[in-house]
Parts: sequence; C-alpha cells; structure tokens
Amino acid sequence: MDEFRIESEVIGKIEYHWPHLIIVPWQNVTDTVAYWTEVCLYEDAIGENKYKKVAGFAQGILCSLYHALMQKWNKYSTR
Repeated sequence: MDEFRIESEVIGKIEYHWPHLIIVPWQNVTDTVAYWTEVCLYEDAIGENKYKKVAGFAQGILCSLYHALMQKWNKYSTR
C-alpha cells in the first residue's frame, strides 16, 4: 500500500512539472541525451531541482526503448 502511495506521489509530481519544463531556457534542446542530462542536473536559485523526477522518468523510458531496439537488432543481426 505504501509503495502505491509513493509511486502515486511521484506520478503526480511528474504530471505537474512536465508542462513547466518550457519555463527554463534550456541550452541543449537538439540533443536528447544532453537535454535530459541538463534537466537532471538543473538547480534553481535555492539549489533545488523540481524537474529531477521528470528527467529520471524520461531517461528511463529512453533507456527502455534503446534496450528493446538493441534486443531486436541482436536477434536479426547476421554477425
């Protein structure tokens, strides 16, 4: 039960902060890895990163997609 509540809180934070990403003038907007790394390392004026959960979520999805792609590549590769 506690795990569901914690997960629900994280999802709520991601849903809240996702549309606010456009507020910050990010430097690396054309390179996906550099962009999400920048978002993950971001700190506001008081040293907090309210976008860290969003960045972790996005990086997790990207890694999952890459992993699935590499599995298919290895399956059909003719090495």
